[in-house]
Amino acid sequence: MTAKTLNHKVKILPCRGIGDALLMLTAAERLHSAGYDVVTIHPKLHELQNWFPHLKFDTQWIFSADESILAQNDNTDRINALKEKHRNRLSIFYPTYVPSKNGPLNPLDRVFNPEKPMVENIASSIASLLAAEKPSKENGITPPSHLRHRLHRQRVLIHHTSSLEDKNWLKEKFQEVALGLKRRGYEPVFVPEFSSLDDLAAFIYQSGYVIGNDSLVGHLASNLQIPTLIIADKAERMNLWRPGWLEGSVVTLAPWIPSWKFFEKNWKYFISSGRVLHAFDNLSRLF
Repeated sequence: MTAKTLNHKVKILPCRGIGDALLMLTAAERLHSAGYDVVTIHPKLHELQNWFPHLKFDTQWIFSADESILAQNDNTDRINALKEKHRNRLSIFYPTYVPSKNGPLNPLDRVFNPEKPMVENIASSIASLLAAEKPSKENGITPPSHLRHRLHRQRVLIHHTSSLEDKNWLKEKFQEVALGLKRRGYEPVFVPEFSSLDDLAAFIYQSGYVIGNDSLVGHLASNLQIPTLIIADKAERMNLWRPGWLEGSVVTLAPWIPSWKFFEKNWKYFISSGRVLHAFDNLSRLF
């Protein structure tokens, strides 16, 4: 595959999740660095413009005839619509790929390795499209100069929500973790409401650690080189979806728990606050 397979103008379409969009900016940054005119389409990313001053964002699904389209597959009708209208200039990045469900691949498509984090897969895929020798996980994030990295080193930001309830550990267990952190001399803070992603990023950037569910906050913290501890259901899924910039810790169901549907469905009841605190103790020794 050579670089000339992509047009000079490229529109990038991440999934709707803000964490997905942040990850796909790895492709935007690589294209921008290679001289492409690239725009990422997402309803919320413009709130992080201060953190990506050299990248371009838009909210409108409008494509000119001379633009290539790079889309992250989300198994929705919008991907099917793109395939019908723009398949000859469409590159699809598949986090997971099932031939019977997703249909045939074309030479511009890329299928991810489930054993590697998303950001590494995106970095490898865009490098392949550009026939570049070395992948890069850089997405161009640039913290504003008036902020200080990990200024409040003892502050542990706790994110107990996410876009999907099934991904959320129990709030009462997060509260138990918060009590354990206080006993250790830390300042646990549950993520407050912010008026914009800009304010959220600033708060994360000046915190010492982040503990939470699989969500935007964990990916943004990792991107900002803040140590993270993510609590999630299955280790297999988190091989792909764990934060992949600064490597932190992930706590999932213990390997000795049978892989039965009952345990997978009720995973949040079988991860103790003690295990999470122990994982945090190990993480804090590294950072």
